[in-house]
Amino acid sequence: MSDFRQFFIPLLMVGAFCTGAYGVEWKTGVAFEKQLDSAVDLQWEDVPLRDAIDSLAKTQEIAVFLDRRIDPDRLITLSASDAPLEMVVQMLAQRAGGGSCHVGSVIYIGPAETAADLATVAAVQTEFARQSRDPAVRQLFAAETLVWPELTEPRKLLMELAQRHKLTFANLDAAVSHDLWRGGEFPKIAQAESLTLLLAGFGATYRFGKDAAGNPQLQLIPLPENPQLTRRFPFRGDVNDAAAKVKAEFPELAIETQAGGLSVTGRYEEVTLAGKMLRGENFRRIAVNPGQKVYSLEIKEQPLGAVLNSLAQSLSLKVEVAEDAQEILQQRISFSVDKVTLVDLLQAAMEKTPVRWQLSGETLTITANKK
Repeated sequence: MSDFRQFFIPLLMVGAFCTGAYGVEWKTGVAFEKQLDSAVDLQWEDVPLRDAIDSLAKTQEIAVFLDRRIDPDRLITLSASDAPLEMVVQMLAQRAGGGSCHVGSVIYIGPAETAADLATVAAVQTEFARQSRDPAVRQLFAAETLVWPELTEPRKLLMELAQRHKLTFANLDAAVSHDLWRGGEFPKIAQAESLTLLLAGFGATYRFGKDAAGNPQLQLIPLPENPQLTRRFPFRGDVNDAAAKVKAEFPELAIETQAGGLSVTGRYEEVTLAGKMLRGENFRRIAVNPGQKVYSLEIKEQPLGAVLNSLAQSLSLKVEVAEDAQEILQQRISFSVDKVTLVDLLQAAMEKTPVRWQLSGETLTITANKK
């Protein structure tokens, strides 16, 4: 047997540096989405979270925003070999005691309950700004960069962002406590997305009211529970059949058929994947929670070795691969499971590969299936 760790390729750590302070041209839009699918090799052992994030941000050219409620000094041990970047980010967030999502072209890492909803909140706020007839509100749909120096007060940062668009806050001091932040930077994203990210660490978002002069004013409110996003997707073909297939893949979504398309309501992540499905695009969904006894995971065209490596890290498994099975780890696999046991998950992962496997305690043994 050979130790599965031989597939880990170390990533050189170059010390602590500040996100946005080293001249990185952040990937945005389509380039950002493609980067999330790119393969990553790294090995961290007892690395402070802030250093891990800075390293990942610089090498992958993606902006990462850490919620103020997550300890940046928490030590992270994490290894990945040829694993999709998005999977690595989720694993990193789990190691940090939280969750992750992406808002615009920024990765957010924060408390799991906030990460589960934040992308949806941001999408709803951005869509509201896009459709608004008020010029001041509509400006929040515009994409702009945002940079702040070391020891920035978030109140001041929020106030300056609002003033840039001739907006004020009704209750900023009451909703946002005093704090000092490291320097940071957002790439070009909608200003509604920037506001959503900056307020997340205070458990807040915003709605619009009016000041004494009748001008639009930002009123800070608690983050909503179970926010929902509705989007309409055009579709040529049998919309009823398409709705049934989307519902089978994403039972948590509410789907309404319309002439020439479908209206889909749910969390931003599932709504977006449903849109990709309707357009015939490839997509991947992963939601592995090591604190539960059931697992949901979707993989499309990823090497078996990379998938097993990521699962091993997420689930604290030791994977041992026989010499005669080494080449099989390069075989690309696709599968989808929803709320299944660990055994069923492993069975789905290796069902179409010529291997035999055995799970004994926390050790997964893999050998070639000799005919």
